[in-house]
Amino acid sequence: SSHFGSSCPPSRPPSRPPTRPPACQAAWPPMQRDACCLQRLCCLWGRPRGLEEPLRTPNMEVANIEVKTQKALLEQLRTDRSLQAHLFVKAAPVVMYPLTLESLESLPQSISGRLGTVDAATYAPDMLKTCLGGAVLLQVADGGKPDFYPINSVDHGRYKEVPLDDVAARNPALYAGLGALLGKEGSSLAEVPGLIGALKVAPVAMYRFSDLGFPVAQEATIEAPWKGTQTKPAGKDAFLALGGSTKPEETKECYMINIDENGLPIAYMPAED
Repeated sequence: SSHFGSSCPPSRPPSRPPTRPPACQAAWPPMQRDACCLQRLCCLWGRPRGLEEPLRTPNMEVANIEVKTQKALLEQLRTDRSLQAHLFVKAAPVVMYPLTLESLESLPQSISGRLGTVDAATYAPDMLKTCLGGAVLLQVADGGKPDFYPINSVDHGRYKEVPLDDVAARNPALYAGLGALLGKEGSSLAEVPGLIGALKVAPVAMYRFSDLGFPVAQEATIEAPWKGTQTKPAGKDAFLALGGSTKPEETKECYMINIDENGLPIAYMPAED
């Protein structure tokens, strides 16, 4: 049988096969409409060898992706008492670019052009202005990929400033990786105006995406606190971190942290009991 009827027409094709989609399909995206028309022709003329499965297009796949909202995520955390939180702290000092009206105007393109690379995050055009008093956190993920993202003033207050020399001594891989990304390989990051070292001292509560019902094998996209999105790649787990508190009933936002090669949230280590 065919998707478009209980049975296919006789094997002999009509003299002029239909080339226009039905009116109900006229508003479909072009790629999806073309796939539909091709399916109809396959039914009339016979399906080409090797094309046993229904035709699908990238547009058709994207339409099925669900973006889980902040509200839905927080509601799940607050109501499902079976979920287990894991506490993490920053593994070592990091580097950040504090955001003020003055520093925002001189933010280097080598930083602004790489925001959200690791988790395919999207940001509103005025996102950085809403983070004044906060900072852009600069980390390096697997393979030397930039893991740059903005934090607000509340989260910024959970860090204490440390000298960049401390970062070089206690986190040499990050220091060298940022040097390569920011064009200061082999030299001091102090030559990049505005950068400081920072250490997060407060623990962060996190939940595994797989525990929240997101299959590891599938890509997952969530709404970010800044109204953009974050994406977990297929084949990997991730963590959902609470912002502002370690208690779901007190936090007002949550965000994604992807994992490193050891299965830990990037740049974090388990908090000591």
